[in-house]
This record gives sequence, structure tokens and C-alpha cells, in this order.
Amino acid sequence: MPSAAALLRGQIAVLDTQLRPLRQQIAVLDAERAQLAAQLDDIKYPILTLPDDVTLRIWSFVLNPWNPFYEYDAFAPAQPAIVVASVCRAWRALALSTTAPWATITASWEHTKPEDCTALVSLFLRRSGSTRPLDADFQFPGGPEHSWTVTDAFRVLQPAAGRLRRLRISFDEDEYDAVALDCNLLPAALPALEVLDLRFFSLAADTATSIFTPKLRTLCVASAEVALPLGLSLDNLVTLMLVRVRLPQTVDLLRETPRLETLHLAAGRPEEGGYGTVGGAGVVLSHLRELWCMHDKWDALLDRLTLPALETVTLRRLRDVGSVAFIALIQRSAPSALRSITLVDVTSAAGGPIMAALPPTVAALKLDSLSWDSHGIYLFCRAVRRRHCLRGLEHLHVVQPHTGRASVSSVGMWVDMVAARWGGWAPPESGGRRLGRGYGRRGRRRPEAPGGAPQVVRPGAHTGCRRGAPPRPVAQDAGAGAGR
Repeated sequence: MPSAAALLRGQIAVLDTQLRPLRQQIAVLDAERAQLAAQLDDIKYPILTLPDDVTLRIWSFVLNPWNPFYEYDAFAPAQPAIVVASVCRAWRALALSTTAPWATITASWEHTKPEDCTALVSLFLRRSGSTRPLDADFQFPGGPEHSWTVTDAFRVLQPAAGRLRRLRISFDEDEYDAVALDCNLLPAALPALEVLDLRFFSLAADTATSIFTPKLRTLCVASAEVALPLGLSLDNLVTLMLVRVRLPQTVDLLRETPRLETLHLAAGRPEEGGYGTVGGAGVVLSHLRELWCMHDKWDALLDRLTLPALETVTLRRLRDVGSVAFIALIQRSAPSALRSITLVDVTSAAGGPIMAALPPTVAALKLDSLSWDSHGIYLFCRAVRRRHCLRGLEHLHVVQPHTGRASVSSVGMWVDMVAARWGGWAPPESGGRRLGRGYGRRGRRRPEAPGGAPQVVRPGAHTGCRRGAPPRPVAQDAGAGAGR
């Protein structure tokens, strides 16, 4: 009788016999796997074949989406550098080997734990090196109880103050003016700063400082009451954005910006406006080329400005008082290079006199969100068609040009004006045949409907065309645009 040891040896031998072919199969599979892995390593993905400097250039469009009139988007990737570094091993190695991706810091204490935000800012500062310019975008929760987060953020940022190129701090604007900024938190010297955006902050009472900013080119603040106590160096300022009306302080601020080229007067809340009177002479901004006036409440400031180099104007929600102030500005400034004007939500009563006062150098006009009735549209189209105004107009862009029941006839007025003013304009439905002046193919003008408004010709109606010619298309309920 075999011993127990002999039985165990026999069982092991049987298992060895069964394992032998399995080991051979595993060896074959390992060899096939190694071969496939080698082939995979040989595959060059197009994006990974680019030189590192080209890849970094592509990244820059994601890492640095800076805009002076930027609005915070809570749904956008909070940290683009971390996103691109998480795509693959090659990109991660590239991101960790250079300081460029980490020089743009976006942190929201509103959507992230405060301790995590502070740690994130510290991480980016370490990885951005010691010489590369920094762009910082911080958003804080509203309410005075969260003011400590602002203090904590600037404490972490303080060692890198000399490298700051762009700085934007904001908070939840639903609690407007809920956070007062202590201007002593800002460093006394920001030698590399080019853009400063503090538009949603007010300043703590009775605080003032002096900040050395020799390279500052863009400033966005809630009002001049915020900018003046900061004691910024404004000699090289090019772009200024103000949210609220503070007339005396705004005039004082503009007198300190001799090289200003763009002035953006935003639509601040009327109840927050500060008016008052201003003594002395007005302000001449000899380099200002672009003006944005987004509210009628800025009329008193417009009365103080002279802008001889003005080239582009955007006006929004101007009514009678604002239009009178703008017309006076144009007459006073006599801008010889004014080329483009945009009117947004401007009444026909205000828009008509404005366009009549514009110089013949204006070549581009954009009308957006008009609240004009049919009679207002007719008067404008007739004036343009007869060249009573805008004699040098070359490009007309109309967005949402009509409302209510008169939309079809309104479009007809726009189309008729375009064809009469520029001629040779043919809609796609006409088979590419060019139209003469007006709708008639033989130069005939269509009869006008009662009341003086142009009549809209519908398919099947007599159009004055020869027999067999395609019918005139109906004006659709859409925007109108024209150009030479």
C-alpha cells in the first residue's frame, strides 16, 4: 500500500502535467502581448508629434482666456492647467516640466473650500517659477462674513506681487456691495501689473493708499470712488471701465488719464448713481478712440467730454436726455475719424437726431434690439434712402429690427431702403439677377401704400416685371443687413 507521501507526489505530478500546456499557452500570449505593446508604442498620435513649443502655444489659448470685460463662468473648468495635465502621461510630463501652464491662476472661494483654494494658489505659485508674469482671477463669496477669505488670498499672493500682470477679484454680485475691500491689502508696488479688475468691490470707509503701477493699461472698477483712493499710477492707462455713475469723481479720474483710448461706461444701477456738479473746464481726451455708453444716466458726464479722435461709439438705452448730451459731444468734438456707431435699445425719438448729427465719415452702422414702431422705421429708411443722413454709410447691420404685428411690412421697408440706397442688391430667390433701384427690374419704383409706407409685394402680385420673370420674394420676419 503506497504511503501518503507517494500519493501526494502522484497528485503533484498530475497537476504538473496539466500545467505544462497552460504555461506554454501563457508564454505565447505574453509574447503576443509584448508584440502588440511594441506596435502600440510605435504609433504616433498627431498631437503628440508636435514640438513642445507648439503644444504650449495651443495650450495658451485655453490657459489664458483673458478679456477686460470678462464675466465669471462657474461652469468653465476652474483650473485649465490641471485639465491639460490630466489628458495623458506625455502632456502631464510637459506641464510639469515648464512654468507656463501654472502662471494663470483661477480660484473660486465661492465653489471650493477655502482651505483647498489657498492650497491650490500656493501650488500654482510654486510651479510657476520665480520670474514668469502671473495672471490671477479670484472669486469670493458675497457677504461681509467672508471678508477673511480675501485677506487670506492676498496673504498667499503677497510674495509674488512683483510678478502680477493681471489681477481680477470679484464676488457673488447678487449681494451687491456686500464686500468692502481694504485697500491696504493690495501691495504698495505692482511694477508688472497691466490689468486690474475690481469692478464688484467698494472700498472700506476712510481708507486710502498709493500703489505704484507704472505699466497699468486696463482698469475696471465699480466707480471713480474706488479708483481715486487707491492712488494708482494712471499715466499709461489705455482702457477704463466704470460701472456706476459718480460724476465729480469720474471727471477727476479722467483728468489723470492723458493716454486713454477706450472708455466703457457700464449700466450701473440708477439708485447707486452719484451726480452733483463739477466746476472748472471739461475734459479733453485727445487719444480716446472708442466710447461705450451703456446707460442714459451718463448724460452729465458726456456734457463734460471732448473727444476729437473718436472712431467707434456704442450707445445703449439712450433716451432724450442722453441723446442730447451725445449730440452736443459730437458737435463739440468734431471727430474727423468717426467710422462706426452701434445703437442698442435706443428709441426712434433719440436715434433719429443722433444719426442726423453724425458726420459723413461714419461708414458702419449697427442697430440692435430696436423698439421702433413702423412709422419710426419708415422715417429712418426714407432719410437714409434720400441721403439726408449717413451720406458715407457703407455697411448696415440690423438685429431684431421690428416687433409685433408690423414685422412683415417693417422688413419690406428695410429691404426697399437697401435696394434704393445701394442698388444692384439681389436676394437669393431672384436667381442671381441684380435689381435696380427699388424693386422694379426696369428701374420703376413701387407705389407707396396709404400713409407713405412702402408697400410689400407678395408672390403672384403684379411686380412690373416682364412675363415669365420670377416673382419678387416676400420679405421674411428676419433681420436685415446690407453692404457694398
